[in-house]
Amino acid sequence: MFVDAAGGCRPHGRDYGDRNDARVLSGIAAAVQSVSGVGPRILIAGGGFGGLYAALYLARSPDRPPGTRIVLLDRKNFFTFTPLLAEVASGSLGREHVTQPYRVYTAKHEFEFLQADIHVIEPQRKRLVTSIGQLSYDYLVLALGGEPRYFGMEEVERTALPYQSLRHALALRDRGVGLVEQFQHTSDKTRREAMMSFVIAGGGPAGSEVAGELQHLLCDVVPRYYDLDVVPRIVLVEGGEEILGQFDPRLAREGHRLLEERGVEIFVGVRVAGYESGSVVLSDGERIRADTLVWTVGVGPSRVVTRSDLPRANGGGVEVDEFLRVVGCPNIYAVGDCNHIVSNRLSATAAAGPIQKSRRSPSIRGCGRRATSRTTSSGAPSNATRRTTLARSSHWGPGKRWSRLSATAGPDGPPGGCTAWSIS
Repeated sequence: MFVDAAGGCRPHGRDYGDRNDARVLSGIAAAVQSVSGVGPRILIAGGGFGGLYAALYLARSPDRPPGTRIVLLDRKNFFTFTPLLAEVASGSLGREHVTQPYRVYTAKHEFEFLQADIHVIEPQRKRLVTSIGQLSYDYLVLALGGEPRYFGMEEVERTALPYQSLRHALALRDRGVGLVEQFQHTSDKTRREAMMSFVIAGGGPAGSEVAGELQHLLCDVVPRYYDLDVVPRIVLVEGGEEILGQFDPRLAREGHRLLEERGVEIFVGVRVAGYESGSVVLSDGERIRADTLVWTVGVGPSRVVTRSDLPRANGGGVEVDEFLRVVGCPNIYAVGDCNHIVSNRLSATAAAGPIQKSRRSPSIRGCGRRATSRTTSSGAPSNATRRTTLARSSHWGPGKRWSRLSATAGPDGPPGGCTAWSIS
């Protein structure tokens, strides 16, 4: 398998990730449409953790009605293990280490995959309008994720680097390496300091790991190959009382201590309020001169959701009931960031949330159990594993990182749970 420039995976000699090959995908979609199946057709829109785990779980469910067709749709042809994006941003891992083609899963499990852009959802007609035509459904699972939300700060939106996808992680890596190269032939001291200053907005798991990985790259790796007369400055800004608010308070404090021990500056109780004249403006009026602002805070609804006639809550997400069914649409479910359910104490791991939510579809599975708000699942890592994860970027040397961070998927499904966290 090759990995193309956009991060997609393709077999030798042919580019299956090329969206211009719409005729092939249209033929596949037409074949799906033409079958008057004896069972229901379930479309799953979005191939992140929520969508892929929903497809795997429904495909393997003993309650699956005979003849059921399960079709997963995504604009990419590969799954991304997002908890390791920070390692991609620092160069510790390559894109091939955090991606897996969906066809690997469809070859082992009874569901199908179509690569398509979803334009709009038409719930009254029970169909999706996509880049390869219109697809009808009996049941629809929305796992579209979200879009970065900048709270009306236009300059921040134009300047900040978002951090949600493989493309964003690669852009951050290229930005860091490019600034180091520019630093070598820049004489102005103020400019050199700004080049080596990075502000990360958001002290959750994503922002904290980005801060740790950038510190490792700029302070441990770069000095081996470049002459730096400026100490890189990594600043983590969190609006809450403590970083890693989703974790147990003791673990959050330990993560705070480890990051500060490594040289990361942590500001809590303040927010990024703007970006002006090359400086990040904080809500308390302080300005931090920095060329790079990484945005890991704020998730808004997907553009597909905003364009569709679906009930939405105040936060913009799709309004769902206790079974994650869209209000007023009993045959549509919404999981993950695209719905309005928010719980600060849910597990912050990659696997726990999607596994829990993908199993909360009683009508599809044929059972009547109500959804719960449990904070752990069979795939959630233990507190000791979480502690190891927090400490990883602080204590592992470059040699150990390359040898230990290589596996991304188990033999029977996507990476997740204890396995993924233990190898990370």
